[in-house]
Amino acid sequence: MKHRIFLEIWLLLLCSPFFLFAQHTTVQLPNHITESSALEWATDSSLYTINDSGNDPELYEIHLDGRLLRTIDLEDFGVRNKDWESLAQDALYLYIGDFGNNWNTRKDLVVYKISKAQLRRGWGKAGEIHFKCSEQQSYPPQPEALQYDFEGFYATTTELVLWSKNRTEPCNGYAREYHLSKNPGHYTISAQDSIYLHGASMFEQWVAGADYHQGKKLTALLSGPSIHFLVPNAHGIMEDLPVWAGISQKESILFGKGTTLYVSDEVNHLSTGKLYAYDYAPWLEALETFRNSPAKVLQKQVKRTEKLVLSIQYMNQTRVPITITSKDGHTVHEEVFTSTYYPRLLGSTHTIIQGKTLLLPVANWGLGSYNVLIEHPFGTVNQTVTIVP
Repeated sequence: MKHRIFLEIWLLLLCSPFFLFAQHTTVQLPNHITESSALEWATDSSLYTINDSGNDPELYEIHLDGRLLRTIDLEDFGVRNKDWESLAQDALYLYIGDFGNNWNTRKDLVVYKISKAQLRRGWGKAGEIHFKCSEQQSYPPQPEALQYDFEGFYATTTELVLWSKNRTEPCNGYAREYHLSKNPGHYTISAQDSIYLHGASMFEQWVAGADYHQGKKLTALLSGPSIHFLVPNAHGIMEDLPVWAGISQKESILFGKGTTLYVSDEVNHLSTGKLYAYDYAPWLEALETFRNSPAKVLQKQVKRTEKLVLSIQYMNQTRVPITITSKDGHTVHEEVFTSTYYPRLLGSTHTIIQGKTLLLPVANWGLGSYNVLIEHPFGTVNQTVTIVP
């Protein structure tokens, strides 16, 4: 199954024109970092990373050019690596998520909390934040309830935010958001929210990494070849606006300075283990343009022999109800426009915003004024048009 998914996505990328517009840099990771599953800042010019399950409990500091700067043996902090999957930090502490749970059977999910001062010293004692999910009643649960694997989290000023890796069979595409205390102890946590992640396969919907940019109020979830930017629509509901990151088993994501986003992948037949730096400025510019004009009515007056022209823009797969009524409230046209969105490679300037022009015949409506209501999730358009001879 996994090889089939890789093949399908690789063929899609190979045949897609946006593959030519990639704007990112790549460096090789050190040879013994074969399963980089997390990234976090160590200094302004270096990152922490880790190998996941089956590897030594070591924290690696690497330069942005890929050079290994330091290896910290975390056994000296009382830490073991059962299935490390993610890193997070705040001003004083580094957090290591030992919560990989592929089969949803673990009862020992834990986040290790280590003082940055102790890290600099090279030895100390880690705090342990143990947790379980209130929704899970059996280990493992039924195939349709396999929601308790975790591979991505980040720290806010007050708590840790964890995102589940959805292994439901069949995959329903939803990632759950959990909040966890930063204080050592034992906790039972419940999902605070969930979001549908767009993708053609479960490989594009599994959360393998997560980060949050406080200044931009922007969440990024990594899912195989996809990056899912989570942004609120006009109603304050979070939506997934996906982009491509390129085909490989990417496992970690981290916001950098300005509009740089870092991603790393594991060593397999698709990659030798690399660190990628993307510029997401074109995506931010597209988002601003999209928010300002998600839909338009292109005429105020239409001859009855012509057609009314509507423009619908989108940055994900979306549904847009359209209703046109006469002055007396009679509905002359009603439809729900459904888009198909083809994500572009991050850093591309090629068709980030996609759109559709709708041409509506008006000959049978009769002369007079009509109200056009376009209920786009990112902004409602309510405009009067007049049909004239």
